[in-house]
Amino acid sequence: MKTRITTILILTAVLTLAAYSQSGGVYQIESSVIAGGGGTSSGNEYQLTGTIGQNSAGILSTGGSYRLSGGFWHPEFAPTAAHISVSGKVLTNDGRPISMAWVLLVNADGSTRRVISNGFGYFRFDSVEAGQVYLLSASHKQFLFVTRAVLIDDEMTGLELTALP
Repeated sequence: MKTRITTILILTAVLTLAAYSQSGGVYQIESSVIAGGGGTSSGNEYQLTGTIGQNSAGILSTGGSYRLSGGFWHPEFAPTAAHISVSGKVLTNDGRPISMAWVLLVNADGSTRRVISNGFGYFRFDSVEAGQVYLLSASHKQFLFVTRAVLIDDEMTGLELTALP
């Protein structure tokens, strides 16, 4: 026998979860959006009412082997790293810009991104995942550069890649 319990809560999507009760029956818990706010749903033995508001303003209902907290619901999202940009300039050892230099950004798993410096020596990488150490280097047919390890934890501008003398 399948008992359906529907909880009316504020969501941006529909979430369905199947669980097994101690009596061996299957319960299906479903959350859905009610734009006007609040609502009531009833099953064979249960009646659940959802409300609008923060969870602290909601109602905690318990009894038997169930627990329901009404109020504003949001899914638990895992934090993700921000995506930022990294930019700078490729220079000769006496400070002149180097155009047409390949600038490489390599992350810990070996994935490599490449850009070419512009006529004024500037380069830019967009959508770089923050919170990681990257290898940053440049290459050019007339100059040699040292590879640098850089911790990128926030927007980075003004990096200088200077050619060896």
